[in-house]
Amino acid sequence: MQKSGLLALAVAATAWVSSTTCAAQPTASDNSLVSALSATAPVLKTPIDVLNHELGKRVYFFHYLTSNPLVAMSDSDAEPTLADMDIMYTLPAGLSDLGMDSYASALLRDPSLSHSPGMGNTWFMLARNASDRSNWLQAGQLVSKAMASDALLNPADEAEAAFIATTSYANRDQTQQAEEAFSQIDEDSNWYRFAGYNLMLTKMRQGISADDLRQWVSDFLVDDPENEQQTALNDRFRLTAGKYELRNKHYDEAIGYLRLVSKDGPYTSDALLQYGWALSKRWQYDQALQPWRVLQEHFPLLDIHALESLMATSYLAELMNGGVPSLPVYEYTENRMTLALEQLNNLDNPVTLLQWVTRWETRQSATSDNILSADPQGVTESPTSRNLEGLLSTSAFIQEQQRLLDIRSMLDWVQRQQQQLSLAQAEKLANLAAYVQVVQSGRLEQVESSSRQLQQQITLIDQRIQEQRRQAFGFANESELLQLNKLVAIANESSGETPMEQDTREQAALLQGISQWQLSKSLPQRAWTLKKQQLLLQQQYQDVNTQLTNVSGLLEQVGTFYARSEAHLATIEAAASKLSQLEQTLTALHTKQQQQIVTVAQSHIGMLKDRLKDYLATTRLSIARLYDNELRRNTNSGGLGEYE
Repeated sequence: MQKSGLLALAVAATAWVSSTTCAAQPTASDNSLVSALSATAPVLKTPIDVLNHELGKRVYFFHYLTSNPLVAMSDSDAEPTLADMDIMYTLPAGLSDLGMDSYASALLRDPSLSHSPGMGNTWFMLARNASDRSNWLQAGQLVSKAMASDALLNPADEAEAAFIATTSYANRDQTQQAEEAFSQIDEDSNWYRFAGYNLMLTKMRQGISADDLRQWVSDFLVDDPENEQQTALNDRFRLTAGKYELRNKHYDEAIGYLRLVSKDGPYTSDALLQYGWALSKRWQYDQALQPWRVLQEHFPLLDIHALESLMATSYLAELMNGGVPSLPVYEYTENRMTLALEQLNNLDNPVTLLQWVTRWETRQSATSDNILSADPQGVTESPTSRNLEGLLSTSAFIQEQQRLLDIRSMLDWVQRQQQQLSLAQAEKLANLAAYVQVVQSGRLEQVESSSRQLQQQITLIDQRIQEQRRQAFGFANESELLQLNKLVAIANESSGETPMEQDTREQAALLQGISQWQLSKSLPQRAWTLKKQQLLLQQQYQDVNTQLTNVSGLLEQVGTFYARSEAHLATIEAAASKLSQLEQTLTALHTKQQQQIVTVAQSHIGMLKDRLKDYLATTRLSIARLYDNELRRNTNSGGLGEYE
C-alpha cells in the first residue's frame, strides 16, 4: 500500500512537464506519456498473473464508473493496469474530473492518443471546463477537436459544443467562423439562444444597424411567461439592445426595447434607469421621472441604479423647474445619499460581514463522499445580501465563494471520517471488553464440566446395561426380584407330602413361572428404555462437545485477533491524528478564505462608498451652485437692500 498512487502521481508530473515544456503535438517517442506508462507495465508470466491483472482492471473500472477517479488511479490493485490502452483512454477524463485539466490536455496530446478516434467526450469536457473559466481561446481550440468527425462526440453534447465554438469565435470578432459554428445548433435548443446573444455582442462591436438588430433580437425572443430563465434571457436581449441604441442616440428604438423588460426580473433596476435616461433624451421629462421613482421606492437604497437615479432626478428637476425650485429635490437627494453612506459605513464591518458569510455558508450540505462534487445553494436572502446584490454577480466573489464551499466540503468530509473513526474505536473497545468478560466468566470451563458429567453418566448407564445383561432376570426392579425370590422360597419350603403342601408347591411354581414369563417379556422394552436414555445422553454429549469445539476455536481466533488490538487501536489513533492535523489545516484555510470573502466584500463596499461620495459631492456642489447663482441674481437685481 505504500506505493499506492505513485504511478498516478508520476503520470501527473510527467503530464505537467509535457504540458509546460513540450510542443502542443509532441512527436518524439521518448517524450510519449503512454510509452512512459507502458515501460512500467508488469510482465504477465503465469495464468495467475493474468487473472490478477484482469481483476485489477475491474477494480479500476468499478471506481472510475462510480465517480471516484482518484481512487481508481491510486488503488494498489488497479495501479499496474494503467498502462493498458482501454484504461489509458479513460485517464484524461479522470484527470479532468479531478480538476487537473492541464495534465489531461497533455496526456491527450500524446502521440499515442492524439490521433485516436472516439475521444470527443473527453475533449469536450476539457473545453467546457475552459469555458467555465472564461478562457474562450483555449475552449475553442479544445472544442474543435471534440467536434472532429472521428471524435464521436455524444450527440446530446453537440449543441453545447457548437455554442462554445460560436462564443470562442465571437469573442475574437471572427464573425464568419462564429456564424458557421452557430448554424450547427438546433434552433429549439437553449444553447441556440445563448450563442445568439454572444454573437449579437460581436455584431454590436462591428456596428450592426438598428433594423438588423431589431430583426436579430426578435428571432431569439420566446414568449413563455412561466419560464423564468427564458424571461430573464429575453430581458437580457432587450436591455443590451436598449443600451446599444441609447449609446447610438437611437432613442425611440432604445425606448422600445427597455419598456418591454419585465418588472420583476434580475435586469429590472438597470432597465428602469436606462429607460428613464432614454425618455429624458426625448425631452419627456415627466415620463422619465416615473421609472426612477419606482427605483427609489421599490429597490434597496444601496442599489447602484437607485443611487444613480437620485442624481438623474435632481438633474431633470433643474432642467424642468430651474434653479431654486429644484433645491428641494437636490436636498432630498443629498439626504438619501447621506443615509446610504451611513448604511455603507455600518455594513463595512468585518464582524457583520463574517456573520453574513457564515449564515449562507452553513446552508451548504456535503452529502456526497466525493468532495469535488459540491452543490452550492447560493447566498441566503437577507438585508445584507440585498444591499450587496451587486457584489454577488462579480467574478471575484463567485470565485472566492466557490473556493470557500470547496473547503467547507472538504472540512465536512474530514469531520465525517473522524466520526467514523471514533465509532470504530468505541466499537473495538466495546468488543474487546466483551471478549475479556467472556474469558473471565469461565464459560469455557462450564461447558467442559458439562461434557465430563455427561460422559460419566453415559459410562454408568453402559456399565448398568452390561451388568443387567449378565443376570438371569436383568433390568428387573427390586420389588419384582423380591417377589420372585419369595415364590422360589415358598416352593422350596413345601415338601409336597400332604395334598395341601402339594397344592401350595404347585401354585408357587405356577406363580413363579408367570413372574418369570412377565419379566422375560418386559426385558426388551426395559433394555431399550435404558439404551434410549444412553443414546440421548450421547447426543447431548456430542452437542456439548461441538459447542465446546466451536467455543474453543472462536475464543482462540478472537484471542488471536484481539492480541493485535493495541496495533489496531494505534492505527486508528494515527489516522485520527492525521485527520486532526488535516482538520486544523483546513480550519485555518477556511478561516482565511472567509476573511478573503470579507475582504472582497469590503472592496466592493469601498467602491460603492467612493462612488457615493462622488455623487454626494456632485450633489452638494450643485446645491452650492444654485444658492450662489440665486445670490448673484439677487445681488445684480438689487435685492440686498441696505447692502446694495
